[in-house]
Amino acid sequence: MTQTQTIRGMYIGGQWVQTARSFADINPSTGALYAEAPDGARPEARMAIEAAHGAFKAWAAMKYTQRAHLLLKAADIWERRTPDYIAAAQAEGGGWVGKGGFEAHYVAEVFRSAAAACYHNLGEILPSEYGKFSTAVRYPMGVISVISPW
Repeated sequence: MTQTQTIRGMYIGGQWVQTARSFADINPSTGALYAEAPDGARPEARMAIEAAHGAFKAWAAMKYTQRAHLLLKAADIWERRTPDYIAAAQAEGGGWVGKGGFEAHYVAEVFRSAAAACYHNLGEILPSEYGKFSTAVRYPMGVISVISPW
């Protein structure tokens, strides 16, 4: 029997934030309660967006090598915690060890791919019908908000 997990809240702006409501996160293969999960709503979304806006200027100003190193560090930490993720995925969703392992290793590679993207060209040469040298430069524009079903 799996012990019910405690979820501290939603991690926003460097701190754990409590939500007004929660919901039962049930393992579908056993019917057991995995945890009471925070039920984020508009206030938490607004807080997260504001926190991201607050961090954006420093992140955008950071040297690309520093951003890459942080992303690689996240990949390494995630990879070290792979057994924890696999156990949680099994207890929470009823998945099997192979699926949890695939997901855990995939996440680490996503961080590594993002780190590699930091070294890509930031611009491109555009076609010019007049024989001129024309370029486009890419730069961070800001924060986006995404609602994911997972």
